[in-house]
Amino acid sequence: MNIQPVATSSAPYNGPGAYPTAPSGGPPGFDQYSRPPQSTTPTAPYPGQGYGGPPLVVASSANVPPPVEHMAGPAAYPTPHAQQASMVEAPRPAAALNPLATTTQDLRSVKTSTQFALREYLSLQRKRSRLDGATSLELENQIRTQGRILLGDLKFLRKEVGVLIKDGENHRWRNWLIGGAVATFIPAVKRIFRRPSDKSEDQVQASNGTEYAFWRSKALVARIKDSLLGRNSFASIAFFVFAVLYVFTNEVSLQVAKTVSKRLKRLSAKIERGDSEVVEQDMKLLEGWRWRVLMWVHQVHPIPFPAGERTRHTINILHHRGVTVPLFVRSSICVILFHKSSSIKMKNKKRRYSSEEPRQPSDASLQNAIHHAGCGSSNIRPQLPGTHADSYYRNLYSIEPDFGKMGREDPSFGAMLKRGNLDFNDPAAVMQLTKTLLKIDFGLRIELPEDRLCPPVPNRHNYILWLKGLLDSTTYDPPDQRIVGLDIGTGASCIYPLLGCTQRPWSFFATDIDPKSLACAKKNVEFNDLQNRISVVARTPQDRLIPLDEIGVDKLSFLMTNPPFYTSEQDLIDSAKQKSRPPLTACTGAPVEMVTDGGEVSFVGKILKESLQLRERVQWYTSMFGKQSSLEEFVNILREKDINNYAVTEFIQGNKTRRWAIAWSFGPMRPSAEVARGLKASVWKKILPMAVESEVVSFPLDTGAGKLGDKVQELMSSLDLISWEWDREKLVGVGRAREIVWSRAWRRRKMREDREGKPANVMMDSEVCQFGFGVTLQIGRESIVVHCRWKEGHDQAIFESFNGFLKTRLTGL
Repeated sequence: MNIQPVATSSAPYNGPGAYPTAPSGGPPGFDQYSRPPQSTTPTAPYPGQGYGGPPLVVASSANVPPPVEHMAGPAAYPTPHAQQASMVEAPRPAAALNPLATTTQDLRSVKTSTQFALREYLSLQRKRSRLDGATSLELENQIRTQGRILLGDLKFLRKEVGVLIKDGENHRWRNWLIGGAVATFIPAVKRIFRRPSDKSEDQVQASNGTEYAFWRSKALVARIKDSLLGRNSFASIAFFVFAVLYVFTNEVSLQVAKTVSKRLKRLSAKIERGDSEVVEQDMKLLEGWRWRVLMWVHQVHPIPFPAGERTRHTINILHHRGVTVPLFVRSSICVILFHKSSSIKMKNKKRRYSSEEPRQPSDASLQNAIHHAGCGSSNIRPQLPGTHADSYYRNLYSIEPDFGKMGREDPSFGAMLKRGNLDFNDPAAVMQLTKTLLKIDFGLRIELPEDRLCPPVPNRHNYILWLKGLLDSTTYDPPDQRIVGLDIGTGASCIYPLLGCTQRPWSFFATDIDPKSLACAKKNVEFNDLQNRISVVARTPQDRLIPLDEIGVDKLSFLMTNPPFYTSEQDLIDSAKQKSRPPLTACTGAPVEMVTDGGEVSFVGKILKESLQLRERVQWYTSMFGKQSSLEEFVNILREKDINNYAVTEFIQGNKTRRWAIAWSFGPMRPSAEVARGLKASVWKKILPMAVESEVVSFPLDTGAGKLGDKVQELMSSLDLISWEWDREKLVGVGRAREIVWSRAWRRRKMREDREGKPANVMMDSEVCQFGFGVTLQIGRESIVVHCRWKEGHDQAIFESFNGFLKTRLTGL
């Protein structure tokens, strides 16, 4: 069965009643942005619409996929290879299909992309070193492919730095001349407009030439001293200092750029030769004060087209983003761009990039500047996805939004306010709120039909935050890896994939059964230039919910869904009648988004049934619930199926709105306690998963963290582990074991085999990990606590045994 995408995006199911009511007519607090889950079952493809094609797999001649260059969305990626501990790692695509590619390719984005590539290359080399010579052909191919990608990024980055060098050299004499003119400006003015002296030089009587020369020299020194230290001396000194700084800045940036270029050249040669390993020290070549200097210089680097055209282009982008540009702002933009235009041309030729397209201002940069010029916030929205942006997104909705400030930043939202309040009974106002939050906080633009659900942004954002923690805590690899996910039930907003791609370098497949929602989702993805990272696939109610084979992928990192909330339309009506008062927030959802047979438990149950067949082809199966009873019922179903690797959490937004989420996996990787046991109240104890963290033993501070760390390192090194890595600075260690190698039974068996000369157990030569763990030393005010974290494995008894071993061996210290 061939699946054909209709759009390039994904959005979750939205349910009614997401916005809680408040006694007053004004906003009830920030919980108004949450709502019950959305609805629907996946939809079928439209006839005649072709999907970009699955990754390259063995196929019959009758069904040969198109070349990768013709693929769209995540299908453009090669089939993800299996990672350690079943973690899905989608290989980085070709440069033309790079999900992180920006339209402007400025120095900052190129540097960030190069850092990602270098970090991934370093990670692959470390993985090869851990295998101790048993490197697989697949891993070697990955290293070579990543090396070529990295060399391309380094070459382009060096070319960008070279442009700065050329600009600096071309303008060197101009800067010296301008600096000299500025330094001599005040003295020259004073010289021209000075008052005539009472006694002219011609009137000076000198008895001989020596006396006349002495008088002239004394007068010259007096004039110089008066120009610098006399009246208006502050202006003279200020102009002189400014001139020195003007010249000095160019000279320093020029030398810094040359140094950076030489280092990039050496690193490129090192990778190209392949005669030595890339080390952590090489990562520092892309960091430090030199890059800060170059970034500062690049901020004032010209955009390569005439000032008038640049002004129009900038203002057009502002209008495209819904921002009204006053006349004085237009004048300011024109002055700034015209000031920069003097350094645009190089030998009467406009600078062009590899794509032969003129470089244009970044929409993201303009959005960011507009946003923070209006709000004056120091919490600047990141322009590129990655873990470096996590702190910004984590704290986005820790406090209620300021509607007044939002109205000043977005005039369309300001027009909806009445005395600083928003009418949540007005569907247009609720829809504009969602658009404005996405625009200001995430740099996203969306359009929504009036007869489809309008998702509350904070509630959807909480789901993405939880997913990030779930994925980050269940892998040994760096968090900024390529992740491919599936959003089941994409609505018109496509909000989940849009939020996910904004925060991390992820890619999405998304499914839905509603043609109108699919069409709108496609537009929303195109609005945000994410066609290479989000693909919307049409489904029918009779199709499978998890179409891995149909979309041409072998594995996924996760799937997510916000299922329909009600069992029938009558259930929806009855639920509304049972409420003490009508909902404050207008509901615009269609039945296809809000109703499904059996309700949300039945819908997620279908996913569970398919997961029992697919098992580890998807690392994490996740879903949101709108009812507390649904979560409890589904946990019991998981336990009946002997699935003990699961996670539960609660999303709380404001004082009223609560949603719940669940995730389960057939793989061995265990999420952290913060992610897996996110229900704090004691009433939830009966449904919480097994504990994965424990406090082993504590020591007084005078024991010394260094001494205790050395003891842990010595103890772990004495065990026959697959791997053990100890960070002496962070006091954190991660290890993996084939068996219970710390037990007496294992030691006795090993001694008996050695004594009898028997071959080692097959498991001894295997890389299959039975137990992965982390050991951390946490230094408090009064004590040092040893913590143990269960990271990998299926048997809780092994975790408890290891805890006992640690406690016994460390207690006597």
